[in-house]
Amino acid sequence: MRTVIVLVLAFAVSLWAQTSNTGTVVGMVADPSGSVVPGAAVQLRDTATGVVRSVVANPSGHYAFVGVPPGKYSATASAKGFEQAVVVSVEVEVSKSYTVDFQLSLGQAMSSSRISAIAFATAAFAESS
Repeated sequence: MRTVIVLVLAFAVSLWAQTSNTGTVVGMVADPSGSVVPGAAVQLRDTATGVVRSVVANPSGHYAFVGVPPGKYSATASAKGFEQAVVVSVEVEVSKSYTVDFQLSLGQAMSSSRISAIAFATAAFAESS
């Protein structure tokens, strides 16, 4: 019993240490009608290092990146039958959570510069402390 308590406390301290110096990026992927796009691939790329984190939107279209080191990132969302959406600038700060919602357009892949402008205009950024 004592070993279990020690392990639980060690895990809690480790989790707190990981999240106290990182941020979180969450959001939803939807189509033009507002319906969710489950299974959409979402990537968060550190623009300084090139490191890419990848997740898949859950059945309700939501995704989450936790434990994100502070820095500047670009985010992309893609799904079969939709154009890729790109948000060119997401700046993550310590202990803050950011919401980046994507609205994917129907069709084939387009150039990233055109998509960047479309996605940036439709992405919703909400910062909470």
